[in-house]
Amino acid sequence: MLEHLERLREDFNRKVEEDNKRFEAIMLEIERQRQDFNTLAEQFLSFKKQVGGLEETLGAFVESYYITKVVEEIRRRTGSLSIEVRKNIQVTGGEIDAVSRMARFTH
Repeated sequence: MLEHLERLREDFNRKVEEDNKRFEAIMLEIERQRQDFNTLAEQFLSFKKQVGGLEETLGAFVESYYITKVVEEIRRRTGSLSIEVRKNIQVTGGEIDAVSRMARFTH
């Protein structure tokens, strides 16, 4: 009977040790996954910031391009060389990209 109890105790201790090793391996994997996630999150936020800056730059370029084209078309149609353009006018609820008008001359 004592021999049987000793075997049971040894089996139990061996299984506990195996479970501890599996648990430690799982905890190491969780830590690795956490580190990988944090690295990817940092890279994503950096990329998002870069794309946001590019988006603003591209938006400003397109806006400037079309304002120039509209002013050129107004000059072509009216024959006027004196056109005033005001950009980025703040209004309630937003912004107007550009407003143009022909300047008046006083003689």
